[in-house]
Parts: sequence; C-alpha cells; structure tokens
Amino acid sequence: MDPTRNPAPDPEFDIDAWERWQQAKHAWLAIYRRRCLAAVQAARPYTREAPVRGTACALPASAPRS
Repeated sequence: MDPTRNPAPDPEFDIDAWERWQQAKHAWLAIYRRRCLAAVQAARPYTREAPVRGTACALPASAPRS
C-alpha cells in the first residue's frame, strides 16, 4: 500500500523516514545495475557486439522494472 494515499492520518507514520528509504532503495538499485552491467562487460572485453540491454542481471523481486 502506498502510504501517501492513506485517507486517514497515521500518527505513527513518518513520511521523512519513508522518503529516505525510497531514495536509498533507488540509489542502491542504480549501483546494483551498474555493477551487473560492468561485470558482464568485463567478462567479454574483446567482442565487437553491442551489449544487449536488460540482460546484465536479474533485479531483486521488489525492484521496479524501469
């Protein structure tokens, strides 16, 4: 559930912590994708083929496909 769409205010919900979590999650996924792509490119450094996008590594199940 998206906590920003909750019609009733939740006194225990901390929007700042939720935003920090989302930013950290997106930053980590960007690093993860770059590392996976670098690992695939390092494994075949002398090929002239263009790397196929989206096949570098599988994303965690909770990651959005963007």
